[in-house]
Amino acid sequence: MEFDKRDYLKHSPSPAVTVVALEWWKSITFSKSALRNHHLPSV
Repeated sequence: MEFDKRDYLKHSPSPAVTVVALEWWKSITFSKSALRNHHLPSV
């Protein structure tokens, strides 16, 4: 069985991995902004 990179990429769960990475990145960014806002004086 010949290894085909395109076939592998077609069957790999890259969309799911991308979604998970985006969700992780958004949660990190949100927590950073929340920490930054936490140090601001509340109005």
